[in-house]
Amino acid sequence: MSAPLPTPTPPPPATRFDPAPPRSIYRPLSRRHRLAALVWPIAWLALARWTPSRLNPWRLFLLRCFGADAAPSAFVHAAACIRFPWNLTLHPHAHVCPSVILDCMDRIQIGSGAHLDRHAHLCAATLDYQDPAMPIRTAPILIGEGARIGVDAFIGPGVTVGPGASIEARTSLFKDLPPQAVATGDPLQILSGD
Repeated sequence: MSAPLPTPTPPPPATRFDPAPPRSIYRPLSRRHRLAALVWPIAWLALARWTPSRLNPWRLFLLRCFGADAAPSAFVHAAACIRFPWNLTLHPHAHVCPSVILDCMDRIQIGSGAHLDRHAHLCAATLDYQDPAMPIRTAPILIGEGARIGVDAFIGPGVTVGPGASIEARTSLFKDLPPQAVATGDPLQILSGD
């Protein structure tokens, strides 16, 4: 005769999981900016997303209506995705190609003659993983004059890309890039511009 099977012990009483209060990227904004953040994507979709290239002055006007500082000679493609446009500065002859994503939760400045190629992503915010509450941390991004941002490149918060610097395709950049330097690859390699 075999020994009786032991009676399983009951699981410990369930502890109530208290998630952190819901975070919102809109909370630190004023009421006016929260409203603008909700209206902006609808306005861009209805009034600019469908426009042909020759209507760039209209798109720049719409950006200015929502607080962007855009030079008349800057170019923003209709298929670009811009969030929080009141934090965006476009200097003369700055060029934003289709499918570029600009998350302007902090200032993003794009210098004169700078070129952001397709699917480039500039994000001026991240979560502070060192704080258990994981608050959103923002820092400005500065793209220098004549800089080139390649296809599908990512630039994180607090990064300055020097004048004439180049970020190659699919490169992620989380630190400053000196003038005339080239950032490439994964892992990141910074090549001197000399």
